[in-house]
Amino acid sequence: MRLKVAAEGNAEKNINVIVPCFQAEALRFLRGYDVGVLWNAFYSEDDQTGEKRTAKPRDNWDIDLINSKDGQVVIRPGMATAYGYDIISEEDVHLTAVLPSAGWKYIFVYLEWDFSNPDEAVGKIDIHDNGTNGEWTPQRQDNLINNPLGVYQMILWRIRINPQGALNSPARWGVFGAPTIEHPLFVNNCSHAARATNAKVAQDDMYGMSISEHLGRIYSELEKLGY
Repeated sequence: MRLKVAAEGNAEKNINVIVPCFQAEALRFLRGYDVGVLWNAFYSEDDQTGEKRTAKPRDNWDIDLINSKDGQVVIRPGMATAYGYDIISEEDVHLTAVLPSAGWKYIFVYLEWDFSNPDEAVGKIDIHDNGTNGEWTPQRQDNLINNPLGVYQMILWRIRINPQGALNSPARWGVFGAPTIEHPLFVNNCSHAARATNAKVAQDDMYGMSISEHLGRIYSELEKLGY
């Protein structure tokens, strides 16, 4: 199923005009991650610092059906990023796996970012039949910053399926190296700064002075100068 990709473009014609260097580098710098699933959470009035968020229920590429006689897998909406390009699904996606004739086999649900057309970005979610092999290496994992016309595939789920359509042992993206991105990378540094008590300054006599004491001394000097 085709999905939406965040980029500049014409919404009426559903065409994205890709600016790869800007789009990828800017978002990658803000998040600090190349690839991952974006945690769908929002500001909570219970925490004014923003550290605690309210997650939107069932909106993170969850699997809805774990047992289906016809091999159907339903993936809930979600958001993900690859090298700064966001991909989004706003509705349930129904995928169907071919049942094995005997025993168990592995199927992989994956996302794909396709920038082979410089004027139109294409995103999709699909299913890959890997037979009895539980290890699958996506066919395309181009670095979209180095190769703006590349294709990137990211595993969302690995599931075992039997001839009766029973699905079990789901393993999601984190097992395959893709993190869940819950906040900008440098938020932790901001938290450390908020808890800091000492300011390191050039003058030896002021070394170790608390931040509030150091600012108070600056304000005092400014007042003496008439400011």
